[in-house]
Formats: sequence, C-alpha cells, structure tokens
Amino acid sequence: MNNQSTYRIREIDARKDIFQIPDLIEFCFHAYLDPDGIEFIKKLRTTAESIKKQAIWSILPNNELNINGYVCINQDGTIIGNINLFPIRVLNHFAYLIANVCVHPDYRRQGIGRTMIEAALKYAKSHFVDAVYLQVREETGDVIRLYRNLGFQEDGRRTGWICPVNVSGTNNSIELRHEKPAWNEKRNYQIFFRKWYPETILWNLNYDPRIFQFGLFNQIPWILYQKRAEFFKIVDPYNQILCWVGWQPTSTFSDTLWFIPTDSCDEDRANTILMALRNRYSVTKPVQINFPKGCYVRSFLNAGFFVQSRLVWMSKSVR
Repeated sequence: MNNQSTYRIREIDARKDIFQIPDLIEFCFHAYLDPDGIEFIKKLRTTAESIKKQAIWSILPNNELNINGYVCINQDGTIIGNINLFPIRVLNHFAYLIANVCVHPDYRRQGIGRTMIEAALKYAKSHFVDAVYLQVREETGDVIRLYRNLGFQEDGRRTGWICPVNVSGTNNSIELRHEKPAWNEKRNYQIFFRKWYPETILWNLNYDPRIFQFGLFNQIPWILYQKRAEFFKIVDPYNQILCWVGWQPTSTFSDTLWFIPTDSCDEDRANTILMALRNRYSVTKPVQINFPKGCYVRSFLNAGFFVQSRLVWMSKSVR
C-alpha cells in the first residue's frame, strides 16, 4: 500500500506532461484501444517528439497542445494517474467531456481516481458549464458505481457495431429499393432519428446535420459542398418506408453509417438491409454503426457486424 502523502494531484502542464501521458494511457487501456485510440496516442507522441526536437516546450502555451485536465504524480515525479477534459457542445450548451481516466495498477484502490474526478468536476463548475459527460465500458462495474456515487446519471447504453472490409464479396447480389427522402417525410424521420439517436448522446457521434436533407432544393448546398456523403430511404414493395440510411465518410479508421429503422422494420428486414449496406460501403474501409444496446442484435450479427464496444453514457449537472 502506497502512502497518499507520497503523491499529489495537479493540473496538467502539457509542455512537460505530454512526454508521459501517452505511455500511461496506452499501458492502462492497451486491451481496449481501437484504431482511433491508437491514433490519438500516436498524435500525442508525435507532438512530444516535435517539441523535444525543436526545444520550444518552455515557451509553447498549454492551450496550443489541446490537452487539459489533471495528473497524479508520485514522489519520483512519475505520472501515475490521468484525467482529460475536452470542451464540447451538448444541447446547444457548453460542456466538458471527461476522458482517459486512468490510474497505474500499482496505485489503484487508493482514491486517486475519485480525487481526480472531483478535481475535474470542480474545474468544470468554475468554468461555468452546465454539465460534464463521459463514457465508460459496460463491463467495468466498479467504475460505473464510482461515477454514480459522484452524482452521475446514466443517459443510455450503446453498442458500437463495426463491419470489417468485405473482402469475401459474398451476397453482393442483394439489392434494395432506395429513394431520396421527400420533404413531407421529414417530421416522421425526425421522430425515429430521435428515438435511435437522442440528443443526450448525439454530441459524440460525429453527427453532421447537413447530410440529412429532404427535397432536391435542400440537397443542392450539400452537393455544391462536394461531400461524398449519402442519405436515402429504403422502402418495401408497397412503398412503405422501412428505414433511412446515412453514410458519412470520415478521415478515421472507419466510416460512419446511420441506421434509422421505422416500426415496419423487423429483425429479418433489418438483417437484409444491413447486409446490403455492408456490401455497399465496406468495400475499401470498415464501417461502424452506433446503436442502442439490445436492439436488432441478431440482425447485426447475421449481417457480419461485430461488437466493437459496449459503453454506458453518463452525465452530471454542475450548475
């Protein structure tokens, strides 16, 4: 057991701490890092190396490094705990995302994590935000209980489904009737979009509202913007809408698919739709769909999707 007097918690000094933070994050989360997480660590290390080579770390402002939060330092000056704060906008309000909360295994169960979180909450309150948000893996029950004890409430449980590149080329014959959404369908679409993607979780899903345009006139600005994104509806033989689909290319490891089923879309229909989407969009790059836990599970699995993550989304008011 380590003596708490031998370590201290302070705000991140990005000019110095950036040399240790990536190693701690990687060490603590190595079993759970996805390609985007690996890329984040790589960027931190690249920045650290650049600072070291240019010997300008002593004059570079912390905010230029875009890394804020708190670290815990032991008696040797080694960082043994980390918590980051990222500014976000949720429901048109300024807020903070708490991320990368980790403590070295040799120093766990001593209250370090809780103390860092309390410091982050105090920081957020002093900066006049309405709330803080975070995501935690569903299997970490002890961590979820800690957040609940600190006043966080659960906003939802989401499954990150990912489909790898479809190298086999199977089921390429699947075709579905799809059309551009009509203007008079917009309200019905919004009802189902909010059902599957409520505003309390939409803030961290790479959402770009310009993709979801109704009527030819409203699609023109998006076309002129020269984006390759697609948005369409899928209908059955009786012209009944089964779902809306949005495809959003990204610069990260995987592209984003938005799957917005109506009440007419049962498991079998969803399975066929998801297989067709897999064949259409995972040709050169993986695609991912974020969806509420427990919904259309059989359809996703049968269509060749795999669980990438199971996350509990939580928030706390700090007003």
